[in-house]
Amino acid sequence: MIIPLQTDVLNKGINLWAILQDLLVGFASVIPNLIGALAILIIGLIVSKIAARFVRRILVTIGADKLAER
Repeated sequence: MIIPLQTDVLNKGINLWAILQDLLVGFASVIPNLIGALAILIIGLIVSKIAARFVRRILVTIGADKLAER
């Protein structure tokens, strides 16, 4: 009876190790997507700030701020 119990524990340990390996592989496959999403977010923030400055300068140049006061 000791041998079946030991093999049962061993099989559960191997099964647990396989589950942990699958979890780690799944997590590792997500990391590049997260890095890509972060890069797109940062680039989007930079582009939006540049666009906001550009639009603000154009509106000041055409006097849109004075039109809003009327």
